Amino acid sequence: MVLTLIAAYAWTLREQLPKTVTITRTASGFVPTKVYLQRGDTVRFVSDIDLPFWPASDSHPNHTRYPAFDPKTEVPPRGEWSFTFMEPGVWPLHDHMASQFHGTIFVAGDDGETIESCLRTNTDTIRAVCWEADLKKIIDDTGLTAAFDQFRLWYTEDPEFQRNCHDVTHILGVEAFHEFKDHDTVVTLPETGYCGFGFYHGFVEEMAREYGVGRLEEGARYCDSLIEPGRFENKHAADEARAGCYHGMGHAIFDSLDGTLWGDAPKMVAKSITECERLTTEEHKRERCGSGIFNALSIAYGSDLYKLSFSDNNPTAVCSTLSPPYRSVCYTEIATGYVRNRNLLSFEEGLVYMTTLPRIEDQSAGVYGIIDDEVRRKIAHLDIKGIHATCEKLPRKELLTICMEGILTGFNNGITPEKKFDRMVEFCSLYTPGSLGRKSCFGGIRGRLLSQFSYEEIDALCTSLPSATDTTACRAK
Repeated sequence: MVLTLIAAYAWTLREQLPKTVTITRTASGFVPTKVYLQRGDTVRFVSDIDLPFWPASDSHPNHTRYPAFDPKTEVPPRGEWSFTFMEPGVWPLHDHMASQFHGTIFVAGDDGETIESCLRTNTDTIRAVCWEADLKKIIDDTGLTAAFDQFRLWYTEDPEFQRNCHDVTHILGVEAFHEFKDHDTVVTLPETGYCGFGFYHGFVEEMAREYGVGRLEEGARYCDSLIEPGRFENKHAADEARAGCYHGMGHAIFDSLDGTLWGDAPKMVAKSITECERLTTEEHKRERCGSGIFNALSIAYGSDLYKLSFSDNNPTAVCSTLSPPYRSVCYTEIATGYVRNRNLLSFEEGLVYMTTLPRIEDQSAGVYGIIDDEVRRKIAHLDIKGIHATCEKLPRKELLTICMEGILTGFNNGITPEKKFDRMVEFCSLYTPGSLGRKSCFGGIRGRLLSQFSYEEIDALCTSLPSATDTTACRAK
């Protein structure tokens, strides 16, 4: 009996001691894809392939959810790297060299500590992990429709979720891809356009994982199918969805580039543009695909990824040699990313910086991008009068108009549908009654509501305005 008790005690003690679990990067991905640990346990990452690999925390490509969980460089072929997990939580991972390969590390702390630490964190992307876990469970238990129902509830009721929900919509996009692949089902809910079109980013990246970038024609087919009659309630909603889908294509293309191109932004851009142009001959689709490329490039610059980083001497140099339709979206994404990610300039200083770009068209693209970004970032506590006054200080009439349009777009992208009209009216009412600026502002409302409201609903909203002049401008087609 004594020996039995000693053996049981030894076994219990063994179970409490830190352990090491091995995850192998194989030709088909990580094996196992999920492991369950206690705080202080170690994961040993090894490889059985003759290619470098790079296991790291999501999100790709900047690894922000658990920044310490990142070797900061590639692991040599058949090499290994170990990491000890001291933070309880749910930690998705991917191979930075081949982001289609994923896994998840579950780290338990004391009772309830894992989820509690996840929910109380002040890092938005880590909060998204909590929501993602719940959303994935809903998808597994009751399907995609129920997951969209929960997403809609979070988006309506939680401003923090609304502001940081891009990664969550990836999960919806991944599941929607499998619905499309298995049943040719096309999801046409308006929420597919929320959260920076993250739904389409997830959809296309999952398609790239399944088919490879060389078969992204299937992605283009899906994007184009969104405008077929009956898919969405109206043409404007369908056009926006297709645009967001092509934006996701650009993201997936850039983030899947061969590592031999890393460090050479012009070559990376040229290769990505070639892929966009292989997929479509239509300029507006190429523009949206390009916006995805340059958004991904801006993220890479800001996070020192792919051997890239912003140059303070000429941060937008990669844009200067481009032709339409890529030049304007390049300046929109890269100039805005430089101001936001380098943290050298305040918003007001960043707006002034945009006026130093080479041409008025480039300046307009930069002003539009940073204004839209500012409104969405601060949507819950936005000082509308303050941002309006900042716009009024711009030196050229063209930029004043672009600034106004950027604000309206920021409202359109960052607010739930039922609140958009009131916030836009609040802003437009800051212009002097009867002025051209006020007329132009109210005239810009209608087009931004068309993707989510019928003509009749918009006319009713416009008619509710106390000023007949504002109503006429609002209703103008």
